[in-house]
Amino acid sequence: MSFCEGIQDAANGKYYDFKSIGNQEDTTNTQHYYRGMPLKNSSGKIRYGSARDVGNDGTGYVAGIRGIPWSWTRQAFDTLEKYKNDRSTEGKPSQAAQILGYCHGIERSNKIKL
Repeated sequence: MSFCEGIQDAANGKYYDFKSIGNQEDTTNTQHYYRGMPLKNSSGKIRYGSARDVGNDGTGYVAGIRGIPWSWTRQAFDTLEKYKNDRSTEGKPSQAAQILGYCHGIERSNKIKL
């Protein structure tokens, strides 16, 4: 599967849409999408993020580990945003999670190549 095909499958409610997995009947979609969870960074510090953050981080990671240039990755994210929400770019919080995942993916990719 190509990265672009994967991004399409991460759209709202699709197979790789982390934020919509496991929604219980006692929460709204909005509550479920923004549910918080602890995330540990590489230095062991705990931060809190939403399910949306995890999905954006994960997608960035996949692009990074595959060595896809950031400019192409950013364009793919923004194209999906345009398609889904008719906005030209994603919001800053989404972009921050994507670049964080991307950097971790690049770092991991470089370790694998050694």
